[in-house]
Amino acid sequence: MKNSYLDRQKANPMKSGRRAEALTAKRHSARLVPGSGAANAKGDFSSGSFLFEHKATLRGSMSLPLEWLIKIELEATALAKLPALAITYTTAASAPRPSGAWVMLREADFQSLVARAGPEV
Repeated sequence: MKNSYLDRQKANPMKSGRRAEALTAKRHSARLVPGSGAANAKGDFSSGSFLFEHKATLRGSMSLPLEWLIKIELEATALAKLPALAITYTTAASAPRPSGAWVMLREADFQSLVARAGPEV
């Protein structure tokens, strides 16, 4: 049996990605960047000290070009924020799959945060 809802989701991955971005921002109590994806906008959403770039996929894998990391690093640095890449492996409803929501930080930033948190981490 055909599922027209799923067919629409497959036909428009950009819309699904935007929904996943909004859901991810909400989970991080973050504010969406107006015009995200436009030439002048920096990152997709920000929360506290972090500027996030968000990538979502309905598939079980995605490539990770170095350019994505360099882009968010430059944009975050310009705003005096820490860069973060949020990756969401989504369901057709744009919700994260089990174990499908991840955040990537630069190694130096991760080490700094762990050092500040103390030995209990």
